[in-house]
Amino acid sequence: MSTNLRRIQKIKGGSYIVSLPSDWVRDNGLDVTREVEVFESSGIIKIRPKKDFNSERIIEYTDEETAEYLISVYYMQGMTKISLQSKDVISRDVKDRIKMLQLELPGLNLKEETFNSLIFEVDEDILKVQDSFFDFSNKALSILKDVTKVIETPREDMKQDLTSRCLALNSDYYKLIRSIALTVQRDDKYKLDVPIKDIILYAVASRDLGRFITHTRLLINNIKQEDMKLRDEILLLINTMENIISMFKSEDINMAPRIRRNAHEILQNLKSSSESNKELERMTGYALALMDDAVHKAVHI
Repeated sequence: MSTNLRRIQKIKGGSYIVSLPSDWVRDNGLDVTREVEVFESSGIIKIRPKKDFNSERIIEYTDEETAEYLISVYYMQGMTKISLQSKDVISRDVKDRIKMLQLELPGLNLKEETFNSLIFEVDEDILKVQDSFFDFSNKALSILKDVTKVIETPREDMKQDLTSRCLALNSDYYKLIRSIALTVQRDDKYKLDVPIKDIILYAVASRDLGRFITHTRLLINNIKQEDMKLRDEILLLINTMENIISMFKSEDINMAPRIRRNAHEILQNLKSSSESNKELERMTGYALALMDDAVHKAVHI
């Protein structure tokens, strides 16, 4: 359907009307007996056929790994009720491990349990996307700064502390992706705090930052006494991440060449094939992906 202008008309009682394109009405199987939903989203009035949303999913249990994976996917995509059902009894150990997902997925709560089923419900607490992304970024940056202290003194208790903080950030990631999925799909119910184009880029950037954090955790686990020389590269990566976060806020793409030079310098200095170097190389790659996300966010029509 091509874009065309339609005149607003005022009717008795002070309301305003505008006609609907006949091809849109036919394509959606509508007629004068049907109703449409009218709502405002990010300053735009939207009209759509009345729709019933299905926010419940049933998982037929086959194995533990698949069950945990699907529960996580349905959680992040905005389901409010997730049922796991089996034709046979689910063992106690398996059910207990699956219930541990409640520690990883904020708002996921077990509501009912039988011999062969687990039923979860999810609280509908939606985060502001932009604020949550920057909070997520700053926590990741704080962990990275503390990695330099572990390199100076690779104590197990410090490594365990940072590992725990990385895992906690995974929970923030799941909640942020869930909030993005819900605000995009239910913009009639939840107010978007960023433009549609930007929310897509925040979703991509959150994924890249989530992977950056995963490799940060693996780097922490692999740090040894001989990795002291990595400190300079990590300090440079900290500066790079600070510039990337700043670019997301300012949309100043002139920062991109400096960020790319820093990343190139880090990669050039990683001559060893140790596990720590490999993880730092992967982290640098995801930092460049985040820079790319920030550049795309800065471009507007």
